[in-house]
Amino acid sequence: MGRMASFCAPEAQVVWRLSTAAMGMRLRVRPLSVLVILLTLFKYSLNVRAMSTLEKPSITRCRSPDKETFTCWWEPGSDGGLLTNYTLWYSVEGDKLEHECTDYQTMGPNSCFFDRNHTSIWVIYTITVIATNQMGSSRSDPVFIDVTYIVQPEPPSNVSLQLRVAQEKSFILVQWSAPVMADTQSGWITLKYNLRLKPKALTKWEYFYAGHEAQFIFFSFQPDSVYMVQVRCKADHGIWSDWSSPEAIRTPHAPGLMELSVWSLVTIVSCVLGLTFIGAVIMKMVRVKSYLLPPVPGPKIKGFDIDLQKVSSMA
Repeated sequence: MGRMASFCAPEAQVVWRLSTAAMGMRLRVRPLSVLVILLTLFKYSLNVRAMSTLEKPSITRCRSPDKETFTCWWEPGSDGGLLTNYTLWYSVEGDKLEHECTDYQTMGPNSCFFDRNHTSIWVIYTITVIATNQMGSSRSDPVFIDVTYIVQPEPPSNVSLQLRVAQEKSFILVQWSAPVMADTQSGWITLKYNLRLKPKALTKWEYFYAGHEAQFIFFSFQPDSVYMVQVRCKADHGIWSDWSSPEAIRTPHAPGLMELSVWSLVTIVSCVLGLTFIGAVIMKMVRVKSYLLPPVPGPKIKGFDIDLQKVSSMA
């Protein structure tokens, strides 16, 4: 039996020896003690089995904030409580060689940062993570990425709200700036924007598309209410950013019945006064005309009596 046991795994030998010892003592121990021994053996076998495997890590996501650099993060698998080293390896389309990550520090634990010297667009990266400890090594499933399609900018900055009035109508003007890291001036990255707006007292947002413009106007809103506005952005082929911090503004209150009555009265009085003034001006102009241009008398011939002429005509 000893020779046969020598071919078994070390943990199996331990289980076999403990089982043999337990069988040899079965005549001298109580049933409760036997149950305790069996439970201990079962627990030990589970621990040995858990420690005998090294789970592969998994790459959770890759993101580029500006189409010039990017980062990949991974989630470690079960390592049996042993000290485990993780390395990220990648190859670029057209290059069969694998390269190890050069920066594991910039973006925190379980991450790899690719600076500008190691970032290219319109090519496919093949990325894997390898876990290594005393039990061996395990490689993650490969991830294939194109930096162009993992661009997720930071939220827009300098979001401001202003209440404006034009042609006796109020509106809310929203303005913002592109994220600081996004090089939109040179055209390297083009962003489009999305807004959402809601009264502070409600939970449902209204969504609006602003295109490539860095401002938007809201004409329809409730009077005397506090409105919340947020903005986000997205590269042409990328992912929407997080929403910006909410900004608030209070809309003007609607005029009451008393104010409307007063304004109506003022309007009527103004119209009456205006019409009176216009009539007075017209009458004044007629008088002035009569004074400056008196009627021209008819022609008169000396020795000719117009009345006598009328009588002769009748006869």
